[in-house]
Amino acid sequence: MLIDDPIPAAGWASLPKSGSAPLETTLSPGWPVLIVASGDSGYDTALVFESRNGRLLARLQAGNWSQWVTVPYSAEAGRQGVVRFRLLDLKPDGKGVQILRSAVCAVDGFSEPADLAGRLVKKLGGCWTDSAIPPSPLEPFWQVGEEEALEGAMWCARAALESLATWDWRFFLHKTELVDAAMHQCLTLADPFYYGYNPRMAAQAEEVFRQAYINLDKVIGVLLDGAAGLKDTVLIVASDHGGGVNNTVC
Repeated sequence: MLIDDPIPAAGWASLPKSGSAPLETTLSPGWPVLIVASGDSGYDTALVFESRNGRLLARLQAGNWSQWVTVPYSAEAGRQGVVRFRLLDLKPDGKGVQILRSAVCAVDGFSEPADLAGRLVKKLGGCWTDSAIPPSPLEPFWQVGEEEALEGAMWCARAALESLATWDWRFFLHKTELVDAAMHQCLTLADPFYYGYNPRMAAQAEEVFRQAYINLDKVIGVLLDGAAGLKDTVLIVASDHGGGVNNTVC
């Protein structure tokens, strides 16, 4: 995720029309970003490019994801992936721009049988498992992070059901990080026995991990609906460990 104060744009072959002088910054892994104003009310748009003066990957305004766009996935010749972007915050003066970039998601090469990955991506879109935004009450955009992580978990659940149409699998295992990640971030903060307990922060932490459980329920619901039409099928939900307050100070 990018958090930056852009600088005046320079060295571009041409710059887009803007109500204020265009600014620029860089988004990992080196994609140039222009910050422009669509009118006279200040900066409100971010343009993500594959390279300086190169292909436009996304036009962003606050609050919405871009479309998935194809980019190189790795150094392997011809290996492609997809990525998307979301503008989280942009002040009218251009400062404090925050852009969330998804993982670059492979579109093939991650399944057995090998052709299953391509079919799933064509049907369900890019495959990913997590968000760069942690499910923490200290993170102002934690809702966006949990929404993105939920989408990834839903992809896996839907992929399991979609694959049944072409592959007669007998066992499906899905380890979701939705609750695990939230509890690692929130459990101690919400526990009254924590040496740094703060009621206000505890309430925020409870809100974050409560949403994580709601999201997990949604994923389980998709699997339950799919299993309802199958014979001799058992769905097991299990935890890999418990949790407790951490009062160790190093």
